Amino acid sequence: MNPKRLGVLGAVGRIGNLVVKAAEKSEIFTVSASYDAQGNSSSDTLEKVFAHSDVVIDFSLGSASKDHCDWASRFKVPLLLGTTGYNLETIKISYSEVSCPILLAPNVLFSVACFIQTCVQLAQQLGPQWDVHISDHHHRAKKDAPSGTALLIGKKLQDHCVWLKDRINYSSIRAGQGAVINTVTFCGPGEMITASHQVLNLEAFAQNALQGALWLLKQKPRVYDIFDWIKDRRF
Repeated sequence: MNPKRLGVLGAVGRIGNLVVKAAEKSEIFTVSASYDAQGNSSSDTLEKVFAHSDVVIDFSLGSASKDHCDWASRFKVPLLLGTTGYNLETIKISYSEVSCPILLAPNVLFSVACFIQTCVQLAQQLGPQWDVHISDHHHRAKKDAPSGTALLIGKKLQDHCVWLKDRINYSSIRAGQGAVINTVTFCGPGEMITASHQVLNLEAFAQNALQGALWLLKQKPRVYDIFDWIKDRRF
């Protein structure tokens, strides 16, 4: 089987660079083009990325997400949107009739989807007497706070537990180089439960992104999220 042509946006960033390296070691993908909005001399154009790729992974900037969705729709190329700092619901509404599959993954880790589902189940069992606090710890250069993952956790909790509307508190730590920790604290009458997900190696993002891209290649045109992916995963 010929390798799938992979385009990478944000290829010189922390995660984008790891995606390129992981794809180069893979027998399933070959990097066909990459784009760097900062004007790196080795960067291809956006048009080349979408014209010469079977699927595109985006770890660039959230502010460019809508533009990249437009390019994907124009060339009918599946797009995995791994950026943060954009409104998930706005993208879903704007591209309700998109001509290609788009996966919205502000956190592309499959385990995080499982973690969020576990937190939702816990909140449902605990009930309205319990308050919720969500904290995220990222490297000092991360710009958005709360993180996309923290906001996604909060949204899912509020979607399934109506009593949590306007009752979830957030805090963010921006320090160090590589820590990625998301913690959900449930505080009840005289007791507390803490659930946490920690990334030990950033390469996990790259490996999961490649798995997500492979899954996306098999999907029909529409907007998906990581919970669609988790429903479809089989072992």
